Amino acid sequence: MNWSDKSEVMKELEANPLNLQHASAELQDDPEVALHAIRKDASVFQFASERLKNDNNFCLDAIRIHPKLVGILPKSILLNTEFISKAFKIWPELMKHMPLELRDDASYVVSVLTINTGVVDFGSIIYYCTDKVKISEEICYEQIKRGHTVSLSDIPKELQSKRSFLLRIINGQLAGTIYNPKDKSDKSGIFFIKQYIKNHGGKFDKELMLKFWLLMACC
Repeated sequence: MNWSDKSEVMKELEANPLNLQHASAELQDDPEVALHAIRKDASVFQFASERLKNDNNFCLDAIRIHPKLVGILPKSILLNTEFISKAFKIWPELMKHMPLELRDDASYVVSVLTINTGVVDFGSIIYYCTDKVKISEEICYEQIKRGHTVSLSDIPKELQSKRSFLLRIINGQLAGTIYNPKDKSDKSGIFFIKQYIKNHGGKFDKELMLKFWLLMACC
């Protein structure tokens, strides 16, 4: 068997894709050969050349065949904005197969959402993230910013009591997208501040109220 002969190797891969590991370095670096083997068995991705495993186009072709391969792609590929943009167009629910490390990284998830604005559904990405990410300040703010009207009860209690988060909401003029769980028609945001004050033992926060009323006056 000549492992440097492309036609012979292609026939061998048809019968046993694991034979990619025996192919010459030149053929392991040939995208046609490597993808032919991957179509038969996703695990042989590991036997492709390092150049191919770090090539955006090759990795995109690989996940078109087996989306689960995204879980073993090099981190440099998964952090590449061009790859992220194209990959989620291929498989909108690709987050499902992302490594746990990235599904547990709120900043990474926000970057995926930002790059794919209008391409993928917010919920389809968040659904596969860890619970820690789902209740993080970054994701809660992103959800509100994107026009997802939410009940105050949907916001984690630790964020309801976090002054920096409330200021972020007020400064972004987003308080009106959060409704009173006891009255869905009440989207004034006043109750949000009242809840914050209540969580802090009734202590009045002059700066918060001033910022809020200034914004209300400008609307």
